[in-house]
Amino acid sequence: MLTETERTETETEGTFITLTGAHVRAVVETVADGIAYLERLDVEEGFRGQGIGTAAIREIAAQYDTLYVAADNADAARLYARLGEDADWAKANRLGLGEWLDAADQGFGVVEID
Repeated sequence: MLTETERTETETEGTFITLTGAHVRAVVETVADGIAYLERLDVEEGFRGQGIGTAAIREIAAQYDTLYVAADNADAARLYARLGEDADWAKANRLGLGEWLDAADQGFGVVEID
């Protein structure tokens, strides 16, 4: 169970929400109506590999029509690939998010979780 612990609204970058739970912390950016980007997910060192991150991502994704995630390492890329599929760039372009999505890619691709 994640609880909102902080909310920062900016005029230019949208809303950032910090969520915390048992051994996990996430930062989510709302980028458009019903669409969010998982900016950061941290699971405490001794608790990784136990499904805590997976459960947190699923809980967050359930709150949005689409949740985008972009891995910055191979382990995160494998996790995200299990939970979603490669981002639909045509859909992102139709929504005016193509450039934003391209900038979010950290070298491991962008995954879309619906």
